[in-house]
Amino acid sequence: MPPKSSKTSRPNLPKAPALPDPQPAFERAVALHQNGQLAQAGALYEEIVRASPRHVPSLQMLGIVATQQRDFQRAVDLYDRAIALQPELVEAHANRGIALKELKRLPDAIASYDRAIALRPRYATALFNRGNALAEVGQYAAAVESYERAIAIEPGNAEALTNMGNAYTNSLQLDAAIASYDRAIRIQPDYPDGYWNKSCALLLKGELAEGFRLFEWRWKTAKVRMQPRNFAAPLWLGDEPLAGRTILLHAEQGLGDTMQFCRYVPMVAALGGRVLFEVPRALMGLLRTLDCDVEWIEQGTPLPLFDCHCPLMSLPLALKTDLHSVPHPAPYLRTSPEHVRKWAAKLGPRTRPRVGLAWSGSLNYPNDRNRSLALSTLVSHLPGSCDYFSLQNAVRDSDKPTLEMNPQIRHFGSETNDFTDAAALCELMDVVISVDTSFAHLAAALGKPTWVLLPYRPDWRWMIDTAGSPWYSSVRLYRQGQDRDWAGPLKAAAADLARL
Repeated sequence: MPPKSSKTSRPNLPKAPALPDPQPAFERAVALHQNGQLAQAGALYEEIVRASPRHVPSLQMLGIVATQQRDFQRAVDLYDRAIALQPELVEAHANRGIALKELKRLPDAIASYDRAIALRPRYATALFNRGNALAEVGQYAAAVESYERAIAIEPGNAEALTNMGNAYTNSLQLDAAIASYDRAIRIQPDYPDGYWNKSCALLLKGELAEGFRLFEWRWKTAKVRMQPRNFAAPLWLGDEPLAGRTILLHAEQGLGDTMQFCRYVPMVAALGGRVLFEVPRALMGLLRTLDCDVEWIEQGTPLPLFDCHCPLMSLPLALKTDLHSVPHPAPYLRTSPEHVRKWAAKLGPRTRPRVGLAWSGSLNYPNDRNRSLALSTLVSHLPGSCDYFSLQNAVRDSDKPTLEMNPQIRHFGSETNDFTDAAALCELMDVVISVDTSFAHLAAALGKPTWVLLPYRPDWRWMIDTAGSPWYSSVRLYRQGQDRDWAGPLKAAAADLARL
C-alpha cells in the first residue's frame, strides 16, 4: 500500500494584537487641522495611516493637507489611494480635481469633477470648480452650463455668477456677461469682482464713461493683484479745483498702460496746479517728451509733499472720458533725434520696407498664453519683400532656435537699453507689427503705423468689432476669429505687408 500523505506542520503563531481604534486620534487631528496647525495635523494623520493603512478618512485628509501646502502631486497620490479603497468617495474625486487643476492637468481635473458629479449630481462645489477648469481650457459654453447648474443649486453664489459672466465675456457675449455680473452684484452689493469684471465688459463694448466709473473697483479685488498707494493725501477724481494745489500723478500696472494713459498728464497740467509725475525709470527718458510742464520723479525715489494724488488709469474718469472724447489719438510722444541718428547709422541704408516685430509679452501677464504667439508662427506668414527688425529686448528660450534660423530678422537684444532706444528703432520703421504689448502702445503713441494682432477676446482697451482704435489714430487691428487661431489675422497682415 502506498504510504499515506502527511499534512504539513504549521507553526503556532501568536494572535495578532488588535489595532487601536483610530477614531479618537483622527478627531484630534481634525481639531488641529481646523485650528490651522497643518504640520501637527498631518503628522497625526500619517501616524494613523501607518497603523491603519486602509483608514480612508485619514488618507483623504492628508490629501487636503498636501493641497493646502501646495504639494499637489502628493495630494493626487493620496486621493488615488483613498479612491482605490473606496471608489465612490465623492469628496476625494472632487478634491483630486482641485489638485490636478493646480498641476495644469486640466483634462484630468475635469474628468475627476465629472466623476464626482456623476456620483452626486447636485454637488454645487464640484460643478463650480468644473466650470473654472472648462473655462481655463477655453470651453466657455460648457463652463457656462456647469456654472448654471451650480447656481441652480446655490442661487446666492455670487462668485459662480461672476465666473459665468467671465465665460460669457471670453465668448464676447457681452450683454449676457453684464447680466451675470449684475445678478452677482444684486446678491452681494459690495462684491468687488462683480463690479471690476463688469467694468471690463463695459469698456470692451465702448461704454467708457460707466466702464471707467466701475474701474475704480480694481483696488478692492484681490484677483487684479494691485495694491493702492496708501497716501495721506486724498484721491483726486476731478471734483475739486487744482489751482494753487500740488497733485501727484503716478503710474500703475504695466509699461504699456503708462504709455497709453500719460496722454492725460498735459490735461491735468492745464488745470492750474503744480503737477508731480512719478514714472518707472525705464520710461523716464521717453515720457519727458510729453508737451507739458510737470516735475518728474523716478519711481522709488522720495516724494515731495503734495495735496492730492491720482493714479494714471483713474484720469479717464476724473476727466470724464467717453467714446467721443478720448484725448490725443494723434502722436503725443516723440523720439530723441540723437537716438534716431545712432540707430539710423546702425541699421544702414534703407533698401526695402522696414517692419518692426514684437510677438510676445511678459509671461507674468495673466492672459499671456492667448495674446503672445510663437515666433515660428509669425515667421511662416512674413513675405520676403520686407526687411524685419526684432523690437524684443528679450527672447524666450522657445523662440531662440527660430530666431537663429532666420537671420533676415535683425535682433538687437540688450542694445536697446530703454524705451528711448526702442522709440528710435520704431521711428525708423515703416510699420510696426505687434501683439498686445508695450511695443504696440509705444509705436502708436509715436504715431507710427502700428498693426496689432489681437486674440479673439482682446483686452478691454481694443474693444470689439473695430478695425481701428479711438485711442490711437495710426493703429490697425487684426483680430482672431471664433476659431481663436492666428492664421486669419496673420494672413491678412501678410497681404497688407505685400502691398507695401
